[in-house]
Amino acid sequence: AKGTTQTLGYTILPLWRSNFSLSQRFMATLHLCQYMPHPLMIMLLLLTPPLLLTHSLQHLSLSVLGVVGLVTPLIYVVSQHALYTNWARRLMAFPVLMALGTGIAWSNTQAVIGGLLGRNTEFRRTPKFAKEWEGSGYALKRDPAMWMEILLAAYSLWGTYLALKLSPALAPWLAVYSFAFMVIVLWGIRDRLALRRAKVAVAQ
Repeated sequence: AKGTTQTLGYTILPLWRSNFSLSQRFMATLHLCQYMPHPLMIMLLLLTPPLLLTHSLQHLSLSVLGVVGLVTPLIYVVSQHALYTNWARRLMAFPVLMALGTGIAWSNTQAVIGGLLGRNTEFRRTPKFAKEWEGSGYALKRDPAMWMEILLAAYSLWGTYLALKLSPALAPWLAVYSFAFMVIVLWGIRDRLALRRAKVAVAQ
């Protein structure tokens, strides 16, 4: 996400000054902005509970947003139908995909902000292992972002509670946030425990 955002900053002006067609420049811009929705997702999550408490959403028509929200699942359905004969069975993976895509919103938001601000931070990625990655010295250490993800999970759970009382139509949307961040947090905890067990085994 950070590299893509940095590339956006480096190439957006040359891109729009180029001789490519308008449609090509537009599609290239969309491709370079592919991680921008994650900061917007975090912003929407943070703003929704205050808007619920102040009853500000009652004066807004959210039907258009509901229709727009169907675009992503529709794209997934169409792509799977075009690529695979067993596309219907593959659709069962969509809830997991949605949870992962939402749950990594905070880490990607950090990366996008770092890319926009030009921060030169360490590129952290765990090498791929066939097995027993826990005992490798290359495995990533604890990520402080997990604490923020815990807070976001709790915040979205509180938002879900508020939505059930004040605007039930928004409750499923906020529940997805809560579930997604919880999945990422539990995944991180599982990895930390696996690393700890591996270190204990090596020490013994």
